[in-house]
Amino acid sequence: MNRGNAIAQDHRMLWLSMLHQPDWWTARRLTLLWAPTFTLEEVERMLQALVNGGFVLQRAPESHRGERVPTFSVTDDCLVLPGIVQRPERMAA
Repeated sequence: MNRGNAIAQDHRMLWLSMLHQPDWWTARRLTLLWAPTFTLEEVERMLQALVNGGFVLQRAPESHRGERVPTFSVTDDCLVLPGIVQRPERMAA
C-alpha cells in the first residue's frame, strides 16, 4: 500500500509547519495559524489523512477549555512524507 497517495501539497505545508514548530497541536490551533488559508474542517481532514498515513501522531483527547480534544504532533516515530529524502531539521524551541 502506498501511503502517500492522498497526501497533497496542502498536507505537506501543514506537516512541515508542525515539524518546524514542534509541539502538540489541536486542530483549532493549527487553523488559527493557517487562517484564512484553511478552515477548521480542512485542517481536521488533513490531520486525519496524515495520522492514517503514519506521518503525524495523534494523542488521546485532553481537556482543553472545557472540551476534550485530540492533539497532534510530528514526532521522531512518524514517517517522513513521500518525496522528502531526509527528515528536515526541527527549528530550535
